[in-house]
Amino acid sequence: MLNIWQIKTTMIRLFDQLPLYVRFGLAFLLPVLVIAWVTASNILQLSTSVSQIDRLKSNLALTVDAGQLVGNLQDERGYSVLRLKTGASAFGQRLQQSQQRTDTVLAALEQRLDSTTSAHRQSATYKNLSEILRDLSQLSEIRSQITTATINSNEVIAFYSKPIAAFND
Repeated sequence: MLNIWQIKTTMIRLFDQLPLYVRFGLAFLLPVLVIAWVTASNILQLSTSVSQIDRLKSNLALTVDAGQLVGNLQDERGYSVLRLKTGASAFGQRLQQSQQRTDTVLAALEQRLDSTTSAHRQSATYKNLSEILRDLSQLSEIRSQITTATINSNEVIAFYSKPIAAFND
């Protein structure tokens, strides 16, 4: 039975018989493997970080567009109620301008949602905005009812307040 001392001596003798370049290669193999491992680990970590930054950037852009839409919807809600309650043509003109601004911002938000990558479409921000935009699909119908005054101000407030409240949640 071989003891540890004999195994150790045999290993050292075998190592001493190896050419010098093999001994240096074996001595530097471990540090090279460690450096390769750390490098690969850092590359994976950076890749994950870049992906998270892209997702945050996409969500931030969507949130900025949504914030602009909320402001325009609030203006449009206010002018709609004033137009219905007073019937003044000045409010009708301002309402029309507000509707045009809302349409511009809404189109920009829809375009940004459409250009969102499939990986980012799983985010809560994307899903919430998509659902809210579905609620706004009746916007043109509500606008025509406001123009013809076939809707009351409480219904207008309720319609516009729903997506505004959802944006704020």
